[in-house]
Amino acid sequence: FQGLQWKLVAASLHQERASAAVAYAAMCVDADDVDRASAVHVATAAAGGSARHWARTGLQAHGGIGYTWEHDLHLRLRRAYGGDHLLGDADWHRDRLAALLLD
Repeated sequence: FQGLQWKLVAASLHQERASAAVAYAAMCVDADDVDRASAVHVATAAAGGSARHWARTGLQAHGGIGYTWEHDLHLRLRRAYGGDHLLGDADWHRDRLAALLLD
């Protein structure tokens, strides 16, 4: 039980970090702040990482049942990884953030 509990705690920390980054990015975009581009890159990288981490942790927590058609977890896993291809993965957003900070 403790092994599973620590995985869920780590996933929860990823989600809290992503939630704070998304809230800050939303405030920057709403206020038309000059920091909005970098905030959006940070939020997108954090949200994508959190979604992938939760999907992997959920798959492990359910004992592999997500690979079967009896549970919809495989859809969440595919959506989390598909989001990287549509919106850019975390490495791409970090590269854009570095370019913004160094320019």
